[in-house]
Amino acid sequence: MGIKSNNKAESYFNFFGASGIDAVSPAPVPSGLTATGGNSTNTYTSNGQSYKAHIFTSSGAFNVTALSSGITDGDKVEYVVVAGGGGGGSYGGGGAGGYRSSVTGESSGGGNSAEPAITVTANPTSYPVNVGDGGPGATPSGTQGGPSTFGSITSLGGGYGSTYNAVGGNGGSGGSAGDHPRGGTAGSATNYPGPTAQGFPAGQGYSDQATYTWGGGGGGAGATGAGGPTASVPSSNQGNYNGDGGNGIRTLIAGPDPSSVGTPGPASAGGTGGSPSTDVTGGWLAGGGAGFNPYGQDGGAGGGGAGNVGGGGGSAGADGADNTGGGGGSQAANGGKGIVIVRYKTS
Repeated sequence: MGIKSNNKAESYFNFFGASGIDAVSPAPVPSGLTATGGNSTNTYTSNGQSYKAHIFTSSGAFNVTALSSGITDGDKVEYVVVAGGGGGGSYGGGGAGGYRSSVTGESSGGGNSAEPAITVTANPTSYPVNVGDGGPGATPSGTQGGPSTFGSITSLGGGYGSTYNAVGGNGGSGGSAGDHPRGGTAGSATNYPGPTAQGFPAGQGYSDQATYTWGGGGGGAGATGAGGPTASVPSSNQGNYNGDGGNGIRTLIAGPDPSSVGTPGPASAGGTGGSPSTDVTGGWLAGGGAGFNPYGQDGGAGGGGAGNVGGGGGSAGADGADNTGGGGGSQAANGGKGIVIVRYKTS
């Protein structure tokens, strides 16, 4: 038979050793969503908040395998979905691909506010992603860009540019044409104006019906494309009307890297288009394609992110930059492929 201990001090310390403060489990470390997908990712900090962005330059899927823990709004996913830009025609520039955004503090296309973010409610969850192709440019008329999607979010392809006596295509942003007195009409942005618009209309082309025809610029996500002159403009000043494409929109969803920000355009008369970086981080997206200028100058700025130059003196316009959704310049330039970017908090 063992000897019973009467050591009260030992019992006292054993009691608190087993159930005191050191027995409490440490607080869990906050964590964001666990997700895969995209052609590249970028983790960064902006305004004291840490994010991870998934950048889709081609189609795929955003796959969530675990929800967040201990982070306010940690299961919310913000997005920018840009469709393919429209192809340029003989005279009119192509419209930018539709632009939809839910990024806090930014805007959607067509002058609209940011949309609500998507909240992930279960795991595993997969969101299909389709990145729309740019529409091929052609004479007399180009082709509409392809739509881009992120789950249930769809952005419409940019409208095509057309010729002197035709109608520019409707789309996410409108494509343009030339020679309004003889039937050339600018294309419209679908549902513009209104809360579901994704871009702006094209500019109106013009002709003096004697010698010269101007093409309008395609609409951009952030502004209407510029038109040619009108009958009231003196001939000495008509060369300053270049059919600039409408500006795009700048987004910081992929990270605030100022070294990769493209210039928004439009440039001065005869100027070249915006200067988008091949790195979309911090860049301008969804600018409209430039229209035709008969004076032999460049056709004008293609808008932020598109970098298009309309056909001056019969030369070919510039293609919309791939993975910007930029519209194609006049003289049959191709629209740029779209892009999808999503982000969420990591801490």
